[in-house]
Formats: sequence, structure tokens, C-alpha cells
Amino acid sequence: MKVTCLATLAALLAMGHCGGAATNAPSAAAAPPSQAPALLSTIEELVAQRTALRAEFAERRKEIDRAQPGPVRESLQQEADRIAARIATLQGQLQVLATGSDPDAVGPGGEEAFDLREEVVRLVRPLIEQFRRASEQPRKEEALRGSIEKERERLEVAGRALERVNALLGNKALSREGRRALEEVRDQWAERRKEIASRLEVASVQLRQTLEQKRPLIESLAVIARDFFRMRGRNLVLAGLAAIAGFLLVRLVRARLQRSGHRLFGLEDSLYARATHLALHVFSVAAAVLAAMLALYYVGDWVLLGLLILILLGLGFAARNSLPLFIDEARSLLNLGGVREGERIVIDGIPWRVDKLDFLATLGNPAMPGLVVRYPLRKISEMVSRPPVAHEPWFPCRGDDWVLLGDGTVAKVVVISPEVVEVVRVGGLHKTYRTLDFLALAPANLSRGFRATATFGIDYRHQADAVGPIPEALREHIFRRLIETVGRDALHSLKVELQMAGPSSIDFVILADFDGAVAERYDSLSRCLQRFAVEACEANGWVIPFAQITVHGPAGMGPPGAVRD
Repeated sequence: MKVTCLATLAALLAMGHCGGAATNAPSAAAAPPSQAPALLSTIEELVAQRTALRAEFAERRKEIDRAQPGPVRESLQQEADRIAARIATLQGQLQVLATGSDPDAVGPGGEEAFDLREEVVRLVRPLIEQFRRASEQPRKEEALRGSIEKERERLEVAGRALERVNALLGNKALSREGRRALEEVRDQWAERRKEIASRLEVASVQLRQTLEQKRPLIESLAVIARDFFRMRGRNLVLAGLAAIAGFLLVRLVRARLQRSGHRLFGLEDSLYARATHLALHVFSVAAAVLAAMLALYYVGDWVLLGLLILILLGLGFAARNSLPLFIDEARSLLNLGGVREGERIVIDGIPWRVDKLDFLATLGNPAMPGLVVRYPLRKISEMVSRPPVAHEPWFPCRGDDWVLLGDGTVAKVVVISPEVVEVVRVGGLHKTYRTLDFLALAPANLSRGFRATATFGIDYRHQADAVGPIPEALREHIFRRLIETVGRDALHSLKVELQMAGPSSIDFVILADFDGAVAERYDSLSRCLQRFAVEACEANGWVIPFAQITVHGPAGMGPPGAVRD
């Protein structure tokens, strides 16, 4: 301990004698005009305190040399060590005030043992240092304010102590030895108070210097951004270009192998081709990251390299919990999952055909030609598909088909999409349905053929001919008129059958099957059947009865209005 303090003091003395004058002059010259007088006054005060402490230290050394080994000498040695530490503190404060820099920032470092964790920390240390320098100004201000507050508290404590000692010294009843002891205590506390005041002044000067050098927030942010792009912008662009080059290089190799007909790409849907495709996807991303890291390592930009490593570590840590999801997506890409290419899958009530499995799966519907839907593989991998059945419909209708909806609407479909279905009714009225609402109406496709029906009744006076002659004659007349109206190709079949013996008439049902080409005339053809039946009655003299009501009453009751005798 003794040797260490002596060596430290010798170094400080040499530093003070050799560099004191040379240091003070540049500091005063470099200081702003507003603070130069106060700075020089503080430096001179510190120099005076250091000179006094050196003299005190020399006196203590002489006392140590004269003292005999024992408790007294040890006490003197401890006092000398304390004075040496105070001299070292003053010397450091002088260097900070004179140079505006911390001497420890340029001190040599020692050798360290190899530690893997420490090496990883060193990789990201430049990035941390960059953020630390960016926040150095506010942290320094806060530290100085805290130091000033503590020194003020200590100054108050020292002041109260001196007042108490002075009050005791004012007591005339003190003996000479007691007064001498209290005077020593007073001198010690006075010296401490002077040191505290000196430290408080140093901290106050440093805080004023820091506040005068402080820039507005907007200007500070602009300087940080400008410095970053000036120092790191070129390296960032270089790393980005290297990453793009690495990514495109792997893609180019894949395209060359695919064009050359390599056996791995011989069968597009084979497991080997899919595995190679997935491996090249992964390798292209890895090549891009590796190329960016090599570029940053080559230019020696450890800040951006550390930032990239932190991002990779964060992504790796976040992906740890998502590993099962990645495995499911890999199985889907290999066509080994619950959803497979060429099969049928239902999403939001609409069937789709899985055309291609990739990171964005491609879905299509044969009933919606030209429509392609891209769906995230993450969602697709959670579903289940099945092989389609032969002649299984993908949608109740296609564009330009005529449909009969559950609410009785007859309309032509003009637009089909996963979200809406637009139809136009006869007369030009356009109506839009949500696709699920449209499907809920159970649309019947008239464009694939339909049947028109009509019910017709004749009077009971023709009961004798109701089974044979009348249905045949009625059919012949309606058939001839339908051919004239829609053409022979549009009429597939026509039937007239006895339906029932009604209360007022003998009813016949007319069943006409038409081709989908005349689906637009679905409503009018039903009316035509009634009109043609009336024409047949007029041509053959068949009577169309009115609806009759039979009233049953007591015997002897006459019709309404009859007069009894």
C-alpha cells in the first residue's frame, strides 16, 4: 500500500511539473469566451489546493520517517495515503477541466482470457457504444446534477458541523487541551468543507460547459442521422447490394438447373423436385445474409455487423416457438401435408382447386375462369383437402347463365367472385348478392335446361272425352304453337296429362321441357302454355267452367229471395 501511494504520488508530481503549464494554456485558449475567466479561476484554485496538499504530504512523510514502528506510524501512513488519494483526485479534475476529456478513455488495456460469451459481446459492443455515445449528453447532465446535489448536501453537513464546533469553542469553561482538540477538529472540518466547495464548483463548471455545448433536439437528431449515413450509409448500401447479389445468384443457379432438365427437376410434382425447390429457397435467404455479413466484415463496420447479428439472434429466438408451424409449412411445400395440389378445398363456403403450393398458394375455381386467389401457406397448412369427385360442380352456375333463385327471381349471372355475385333481371335491373347469400338461395341453373308447367281445367260436360281425345288434341295444338314460338330444337318434350277431377272442372297439367338456350323466356313460356290451352278450347268448343259454390240447407228451403205461400 505504501509503495503504491508513493509511486502514484511520484507520477502525479512529475505530470504536474512537466505538463501543468502546457496543459492550462491550450484549455484557456480553447474555452469559449463566456466561460474562460471562470474556468481559469477554478483551475488556479485547484492548483493551489494541490500545492497545499503536496506540502502536507511532504510533512507527513517526514513525520513517518521520524516515528517509531507502531500504531502512531500506521496512523500517519493512513493519513499520508488519504492525502495522496486527494492529490490524485485533484490531478484528475485538473485534466478534465483543462482538456475536456477523460484520461481513462485513452489508457492502455490489459490482456484478457478467451471467453466465448465475451467474444459474442464484443461483436455487438460497437453497436452498444454507438447508442451510448448518442445518449452521452443527457446521461452526463444527469450525473453532474446528481453530483452537485450530493455535494450541496455534504456542504450543508460540513457547515453545521463547523457551527457546532465553533459554538463549543465559544464556551469559556473549556480547558486548554480541550480547546486545542476542538481547534484541530475545526481545522479538519474546515478543510473538508473547502474540498467539498471545490468539488461543487468543479461540478457546476462542468455542468455549465455541458449545457453551453448542448444542441437543440432537432439539431441533435439531424446530426446523428447525418453522421450515421455519412459513416455507415456506404457500408449499408454495399451490404444490401451483396445480399441482393447472393440471393439472385442462387436463383440463377436454380433457373439454369431447371432449364437444363436436371434430374432433380425432371418431374415437377415429384418429391425430389419439391425438396430441391424448398432447399434452394432456404439457401437463397442464407446466401443473402451471409453475403451481407461478409461485406460488413470486409469494410470493418462492426456497428452494422453487430446490429445484423442482433437481428438474426432475435429472429432465431422468436422462431424457436414457431418451429412446429415451420415444419407444417415445409410438409405442405413438399405436398405431404393435409392440403395437396389438384385437390378440392373449401374456404368460407366456396370450393377451390389447389393449383400450386408455394409460400403463397395459388387457388382457382373452374366455374370462375381467369380468377386466381393467392392464399398464405400458413393458413392453408391448417386445412384439409380431398380429391374431387367426377363431374362434381365447383359452383352452381357460370357467367352468362340464367338462374332461378329461391325467392322466385329469374336473372342472368354477369359477375362471379369470391365476394359478390351480380345478376341482371329481365328488363335490365342489376342486383348484387354476397356470394354466401347467393348460395343460400339455392340457385337453380336454367341454362342447363328447365321445365315449364301449367294447369288447365275444362267443364264436366266433356267428361267422356277427358281421358283420351282431349289430352291428345290439347297436346297437338300446344306443340304446334310452341314450335312456332321457340323452334323445334328448343323444345325437348311436351306432355299433357289428366291431373285431377276438381270440384268445378276436370284439370289437366301441361309439362314442357325446354333447352337452356331459351332460359331467358322462362316466365313468358309458362304464360304461353296457358294462352295456347285457351286457344285449343276455342278451336274445339271446350267450355272453361267458372268456379262454383254448392250450398246445402234444410229440406223445403227454397233459393234466396223465394216467396212462401
